[in-house]
Amino acid sequence: MTTTGKGNPPMAKKVSHLMEMFGDMRVDNYYWLRDDSRTNPAVLSYLKEENHYTHSIMSDTKKFEDDLYAEIRGWIKEDDVSAPVRRGAYYYYHRTLEDKEYVQYCR
Repeated sequence: MTTTGKGNPPMAKKVSHLMEMFGDMRVDNYYWLRDDSRTNPAVLSYLKEENHYTHSIMSDTKKFEDDLYAEIRGWIKEDDVSAPVRRGAYYYYHRTLEDKEYVQYCR
């Protein structure tokens, strides 16, 4: 893994890993990045490098991101309820509540 300045992203090393699935053989050079336990120091180090690179490259767009997010939030009607729909013995509807990130599905 190497990083060569703000303009160049970190490059993951290539480690050939032969995989067979459904009788098909293929080489996955980045299989080593799979870490379901989230404990492999090499993977964690590489991801930290990627995150650092991303933050350094995107730092100039922070104000734009915040403005865009606020604009999109302004288009959303926050206290909204759908028309109820009857299915069997129950009515179903969904609603959004102010300052909540998820829709509530109700019966």
